[in-house]
Amino acid sequence: MTSNKSAKPGRPKLPDARYAFVLVLFCSLCFAGDGWAKELRRSMSFIRPWLMGDAYVAVADESSMLFYNPAGLAGLGEPSAEVFNFQLNGDERVKTALLDPDNVQSEFQNVDQTEFRSRLGETFFVNFNMRLPIIVRPESGIAYGLGIEFRTFLEILGNPILPSLRLELVLDRVMFFSKSFKVTENFLLGFTTKAITRIGIDKTLTFGELFAAGSTVSLDNDPAFNDLQNGRTFTALGLDLGLLYHLPLWKDWDPRVGLSALNIGGGDAENFLRGMEFGPRPDPFSPPQAGELPQINTIGFAVSPIVANIRFTMAFDVVDYSRTVLPGENWKKRSRLGFEMGIGPKKDGTALFSVLAGLNANHFSAGILSRVWIFEIGFGNYTVELGDKSGDNPDKRFLFFFGVRI
Repeated sequence: MTSNKSAKPGRPKLPDARYAFVLVLFCSLCFAGDGWAKELRRSMSFIRPWLMGDAYVAVADESSMLFYNPAGLAGLGEPSAEVFNFQLNGDERVKTALLDPDNVQSEFQNVDQTEFRSRLGETFFVNFNMRLPIIVRPESGIAYGLGIEFRTFLEILGNPILPSLRLELVLDRVMFFSKSFKVTENFLLGFTTKAITRIGIDKTLTFGELFAAGSTVSLDNDPAFNDLQNGRTFTALGLDLGLLYHLPLWKDWDPRVGLSALNIGGGDAENFLRGMEFGPRPDPFSPPQAGELPQINTIGFAVSPIVANIRFTMAFDVVDYSRTVLPGENWKKRSRLGFEMGIGPKKDGTALFSVLAGLNANHFSAGILSRVWIFEIGFGNYTVELGDKSGDNPDKRFLFFFGVRI
């Protein structure tokens, strides 16, 4: 539990007025330009946040928080090294393909125009990532590491007359360095610098490109597909900023507020800040050639009481509070609610056995996670909202995780 004692000798305590100033300044930095995506793409996001409904910016008690709020790094309990962490995510179509691949192949190998029109909203999503390794040193407020992430996403878009096919296929190699420091005993700031090298494509294929007479979509007649086939890489540099404040009340519950601005990839005169972009944009309304990581602004609250060696973590987040990525003004889609009951919590934030649940845009998630000696294993289900409002187009996904942490 974080102490609420006064600041250490030699370290000035920040007056209340300056807390307010830092918060206002941070919020002013967290407004970026308009985005196109309906899903908040994250980099190297692992099992615990997803099963907690993606409500994680103020949880800050375990190394996964590095990719949600780097400020929490200096408050972790002990050093750790994740030498091999593997995770597989997929949606219902992928699960069917794994169980009965022959049937899925026969179903899609000869899709005609009429059948394509009837499949609006159908998706195919698979995401695979590994951390190789990640070193966390909270006593120095430092973390660094490498990761690999592969993602495929297909979605049939549009109306029955002129549907289109959204194709996203990327392979990322991630390097990052995080630094966090305590301004006072309760107030933490942090940042992450990262470089991501990507091979990939993010393209919408129109109905005419797919089915017009004499039209063929292949690796031979499209520059973006040629770049993908030839392994052309795009590198983007990014910055994550985080703030965490442990409220000086209800010490046994450790209430805390978190604020983060992730994937800051640059800026311009019109939008001030923007996300990490990979390759050129074909036009102002399309994503960059190899996709992007949108700039995400999140504010959250969490508590973690421990009773009889059981940690109860409850969290609530509002993602994209600046309304610059997700479409519309539907706050239910931006809401995240998470819960964990962790039996036998460890100093590095893991637990012997955890039951996790959450609500992501009002869609339920649940699963289990266990840490025995140096091994972690977990699985569960969660849902991502792909529509403009909660309930429009939920995409149900499964998740499996195996890791080695020392």
